[in-house]
Parts: sequence; C-alpha cells; structure tokens
Amino acid sequence: MNQILYIFGAIVVIGITSRSVNSLWLTKQQTLYTTEAQITGNTVAQSLIDEIISKKFDEASSPDSTLKISQLTPPKSLGTDAGEKKKDSGTFDDIDDYDNYHRSVPTPRMGSFDIKCTVYYVADNSPDKKLNAISFLKRIDVKVNNPYLGTADSSITVSRIVSYRSN
Repeated sequence: MNQILYIFGAIVVIGITSRSVNSLWLTKQQTLYTTEAQITGNTVAQSLIDEIISKKFDEASSPDSTLKISQLTPPKSLGTDAGEKKKDSGTFDDIDDYDNYHRSVPTPRMGSFDIKCTVYYVADNSPDKKLNAISFLKRIDVKVNNPYLGTADSSITVSRIVSYRSN
C-alpha cells in the first residue's frame, strides 16, 4: 500500500514539474517569435526609409540649383504627383510621394508585414509635431503592423527626419 502512495506521489510531482517546464518553454517560444517579428518589422521599415531617402527632397529639387522655401511643395499637396502611381513606388521621384503609401511584405515565418508611410513637414524646434506650413525638414513615419509584434496595437513605428540640402 505504501508503494502505491509513493508511486502516486511521484506521478503528481512529475505532472507538476512537466507543466512548469512546458509553461516556461511556451513563454520562451513566444518571446522568440516576438523578438523575431520586431527585428523583421524594423528591418522592413528601415528598408523603406532607405528607399525613400534615396529620392530628391522635393519635386522642385534639382542637383544644380538651390531652392527657396516658397518653391517647396505645400503641405496639402504632399503625395504623388501627375504621372506617378500611388501603389507603385518605382514611379516616385521625391520623398513626399511616399505620403499615404501602403505596402505589404510577405515573410515565410511571420506572415505579412503591412506598412503605411506618412510624410509631413516639421519644425526644427518641434520635430514630433506635424507642421501645416512649408519647412526645410520632412519627417517620414513608417508604421509596420504584424500580429506577432507583441505590442498593444500589433505595430511599431520607425521615423526619420530629412532636411533639404543644396549642392
């Protein structure tokens, strides 16, 4: 009879231990997926920012001239211009063409990363606030959504401020 109690006790201890080990393993796996998704999301966002900053600062920019602030695109006109396709970044020639641009990047392990880009003017003394006037600074916000990101709204935002530079 005592041996049966010992066996029953051992089974209970093994059951509790295996549940704890499984719980730890699950938490570790979830952390690994979240970390991988965050790294992938940041990489996807930074890749789009690199693409954007390779373009001209403004439609009116040219390598052989210096612009006056009044020559830059007004805030309400930021976005694609005539001849540019809103869903085809290959047709874009300046930074603000990416305003309201959407892209989906599929990955083999994490599913699709949905990207939304906004571009707007900012002032040098308040780079976090949208400026409804022309400035020599444009802010690029790339918001990436994926269910594995581990944030409350399943998104991360990567931002970059670009300044006009003349030759």
